[in-house]
Amino acid sequence: MHRLVRGIAALLLAVTMVAPLTAGAQDATPAAACAPMDHAAVEALITDFYVKFDAVDLDGTAAMVTDDLVYDSAMFGILNGPEGMKTFLQKANDFQPGGAHTVEQIVTDGTSAYVRWQETSLNEQVVDGTPVPGTQREFTGLQYFRFTCGKISYSDTFLDQTAANGTLEDSPDTHYTGETPAECVANDPAAMAEAITGMWDGYNAADADAYLASVAEDAVRHPSAGPVMIGKAAMMEQAAATFAAMGGGKVAFEDLLVDGDFAAIRWTETANPTGEVFGAEADGDAISYKGMSMYQFQCGQIVEMWSEANIFGARQQIEEGS
Repeated sequence: MHRLVRGIAALLLAVTMVAPLTAGAQDATPAAACAPMDHAAVEALITDFYVKFDAVDLDGTAAMVTDDLVYDSAMFGILNGPEGMKTFLQKANDFQPGGAHTVEQIVTDGTSAYVRWQETSLNEQVVDGTPVPGTQREFTGLQYFRFTCGKISYSDTFLDQTAANGTLEDSPDTHYTGETPAECVANDPAAMAEAITGMWDGYNAADADAYLASVAEDAVRHPSAGPVMIGKAAMMEQAAATFAAMGGGKVAFEDLLVDGDFAAIRWTETANPTGEVFGAEADGDAISYKGMSMYQFQCGQIVEMWSEANIFGARQQIEEGS
């Protein structure tokens, strides 16, 4: 990590909060009304969604969501129903035209899903009312979906805002390449969930050893801003700096899903940061921001982690509080 900003974002690979969603972010239709979808059906639905999304098919995407859809966007706020889906798609295309998503991983239980994707698009800007030709950007994102009877009833998404904005370069093609040991204990869903919970108990206690106890020595971390971190030693070093900067920061998580060798969460961090944090000078005022994380396990250890968060929103809070 080149700067504390990137390292802090990197550490926020969260397991999130065991607490209800805010009232504005809950969908009204109970998912229990229909049977869960199997993995193939979820994959087909998500694939179709991104095909229509990239084609800017407003009516097509609107037809894939429930009437009471809640689409919670860090960039554009909370939008509701089919018309809200159209609004989000139009705004997203205006901001990043020509987007093309590649789905990298799906973690699902049949009623909800996390998706890790990579997008290539143009970063066009309007200066004094005049469109300025864009630069092609490649960046990653994490998106959460909840389903009701084969339609999308809730979603929120976070992307690598610094890479999408061109502030920092992403490194989406760097991955864990370690070999599977000869003696390898198969990943157990309950143990995986316990490892993630233990990770964030350690973070909240500012205990780097506990925080990274389930992380492999040669693990790879994709932070929500900045280049990839490789190796547990680098993560340990960064942990100490993060604990000092974030002023007793606490991460709470929700919607933990385990699917095969992967797990994912949504999370919220509250903190009282000081010093340079997320590109702004913090003075200890409280901030709260959200994100998502996905984890890959091998032989019971975390070998690769991806996180995305509303870094710009956190920075705005710091700037407004200063």
